[in-house]
Amino acid sequence: MSTGFEPVTLLKAAPEPEQIAERLGGGPWRGIELCLAPRDVESDERIAAVIQAARGALPEGDFAVTAEAPVAWPGGAHVRVDRLDDEARAGITRSAEFAAGVGSPVLTIHLFTPKSPDEFRRDWRADGPGVDHDEVERFLRFYAGACRERGVTPLIENVPPILRMRTGGVFLSPIGGHWRDLLDWRGRIPELGFTFDTSHAALFRSFAAAYPSLFGLTGDENLDLGRYVEELGPATEVAHVSNAHGVLGEGLPYAAGDLDLDPIVRRLAALVPYIVAEISEPDPMHSYAMKAGYHAIERLIAAPDELPLPQPRRRLRPERFDWQRVLRQPDPVPSMLELQELIGGRRVLITGGGGSIGGSLATLLLGFRPELVTLLDSHEASLTGDRRSRESLELVHLEHVLCDIRDHARITA
Repeated sequence: MSTGFEPVTLLKAAPEPEQIAERLGGGPWRGIELCLAPRDVESDERIAAVIQAARGALPEGDFAVTAEAPVAWPGGAHVRVDRLDDEARAGITRSAEFAAGVGSPVLTIHLFTPKSPDEFRRDWRADGPGVDHDEVERFLRFYAGACRERGVTPLIENVPPILRMRTGGVFLSPIGGHWRDLLDWRGRIPELGFTFDTSHAALFRSFAAAYPSLFGLTGDENLDLGRYVEELGPATEVAHVSNAHGVLGEGLPYAAGDLDLDPIVRRLAALVPYIVAEISEPDPMHSYAMKAGYHAIERLIAAPDELPLPQPRRRLRPERFDWQRVLRQPDPVPSMLELQELIGGRRVLITGGGGSIGGSLATLLLGFRPELVTLLDSHEASLTGDRRSRESLELVHLEHVLCDIRDHARITA
């Protein structure tokens, strides 16, 4: 992909005339990404009708369109890149037909193999959860071939650590979160390009900081958003831009989350042809936050000043903590939704907070955005070391208290 172009900003919609019309209200807009639903690829007749309806709703002239495959097939099975059965073959082919039919130069599919917590635990190995690389390669080669036959570039997208699927349930994927996974599969199948999602990358880093061994990692090193951009940017055709918080909050409005997106978008604008304001709206028939994000992206693309990518703060690295060694069993998968309900917005006190277990527990719980986590310990040096190991954003919701738990008056206070 060459640089020296002006990137195009896009909104996002289902390929339905009513939703496309809502997105195009209040324009002008420069483009739109159309995301297929499972029912859209249930038959050749259905995908032909979807193409015709979408084309009839799109404006003529200089208007960009990109396409995204569904996250599940009509039968209810997840679109997982380690399962190329007859339904997957038909769904991939029809998705590629849709991309070509609406004039999209690309098609995006998520690089994931969704597993329930029990499946993830069952398939876990000493170096992390298992992946059937032969099956993944078979799927991706078929996907790449179906796209290239129709003049469409096949893209794979990075995924978050925890997948809350539209079809219900919580799942994890052993691949697709780390930027290195995308580069590895492009190395095997050079026809593949990338779709880079900012909120997915941020959530993966937050989880890796708290619980890296679940994905076979040692920590969150090299997972800052700037590193994702530099590693994936040269082969990225589409960027999905939204904010994030904690380990579950994805697709948030542009300025409502943990991320300073301005420098990231400025850098993406120098690398990526299509930038999508992919903001999750409470009501899919309204796009107020999405359009606000679109305008924020357009403002940055037009701004003459350069914003440098944020650099990771130099901090004392915490001692590596191995949950498996403490629990004497393979990594358990946390009950994510239950923890969010229990911890989110509340105040948490951790005694022995300067120790390795207390500090690691605090890092995990901070991902669920409590109002405040108090680390209490009688060892001042341990508390100081923990504080020096934290990012500034963590410290907003964290306090370190020097106290002996036997001091009843102090504990009461």
